Amino acid sequence: MSNMFIEGRRIADEDIYLKEDRYDKPKEDHKFLAKIVLQIPLSKEASLLDVGCATGEFIYYLKSQNSDMKLYGIDISEKMVLQARRRVKGAQFRVQSIFNPPLWSGEKFDLIVCNGVLSIFDDVEEHLRNLIGTAAPDGRVLVFDPFNEDPIDLIMRYRRVSEAVGEWETGWNCFSQRTIENIARSFKKNVRWHEFRLPFSIDKGEDPMRSWTIKTEKNSHQIVVGTKQMISRYVAEIY
Repeated sequence: MSNMFIEGRRIADEDIYLKEDRYDKPKEDHKFLAKIVLQIPLSKEASLLDVGCATGEFIYYLKSQNSDMKLYGIDISEKMVLQARRRVKGAQFRVQSIFNPPLWSGEKFDLIVCNGVLSIFDDVEEHLRNLIGTAAPDGRVLVFDPFNEDPIDLIMRYRRVSEAVGEWETGWNCFSQRTIENIARSFKKNVRWHEFRLPFSIDKGEDPMRSWTIKTEKNSHQIVVGTKQMISRYVAEIY
């Protein structure tokens, strides 16, 4: 069998986020990320950029917790940015890709959050460089994704099979904590890890690529997906 690298694309995000309405019922990962943000000593008018903000639900929740922070969000989906603008007042949103710095022209941010984005891409170093480069000199970057505690990086593809075979998709790459630390060190930055654990169980749904939980010896609410991956999610605080 010849060596082959399979290109993949993210398919389901827009359909999922535009149909969900979690503004007043925030997801556990949003609460976890907001708790970390609010523990960081900042001025009352600090600025935060949410990279991959989708429909703005995290910014909506954070605004309810700290109304003084200047809040910004970017996403590549015009439909999701339009919804964020309609639903989240007092924040600014733009259509913008993490591929194309500057992420917000003329602005450097005290905090940059990036939740569930880096695992889509194969070149994690390029995207971390863009995030770090958009932070103020003393700013911090919070990356929330699956990370491997062992020094192993995983790039994967999956496709859905029913009556017909679907397209190859991406979205569950898993880079090692050591890789993130090595990249951060090249920018003379440090990394602090915050482990996320769900406080409750989630049943398996119709879509096997929407995560659910199983009970294991080490974790009573272990996150899994239909690729048979057990997901360990962390926030990498780069400072």
